[in-house]
Amino acid sequence: MHFNRCTLLYFKGIIGRILQKIVEIVFKALILPTFVFEGGSVMLQEGANFRFIKDVMIVNLKGELDHHIADRIKEDIDYAMSKKNIKKILFNFKNVTFMDSSGIGMLLGGYKSIKSIGGALGVCNVNERIKKVFDISGLFSIIPCYTDENEAVEKL
Repeated sequence: MHFNRCTLLYFKGIIGRILQKIVEIVFKALILPTFVFEGGSVMLQEGANFRFIKDVMIVNLKGELDHHIADRIKEDIDYAMSKKNIKKILFNFKNVTFMDSSGIGMLLGGYKSIKSIGGALGVCNVNERIKKVFDISGLFSIIPCYTDENEAVEKL
């Protein structure tokens, strides 16, 4: 049977996506519980890594926080919360260059989840550009903003 170049590229893309999904599933099942819960830092998605300081799970965000990244980060936070008794989450915006309404939705979803179990959620290192999004959306009225991680860990 003879395949043209477009057909081969199409199959290559499908196989690549399937392999990527398999790697994600294996990573979450095997690696995530080992590294995150022993106090290390682990890169979960291209836009975030998670680590713990004391009893606070810190989500270090980077780059553009759009619907592709926000959905994945929310899934990873939900997964981590299902595996460990997490009551405090801090989102560090130090390296975020862009955030759209999906980022707002991710924060509100996290806020709702953590508040339902009596926990707390905060943000830190919010730059002026992202601060405008927080101001317009009203997020600062429900989510506390801290200058840096040290202040947040102390006060959360």
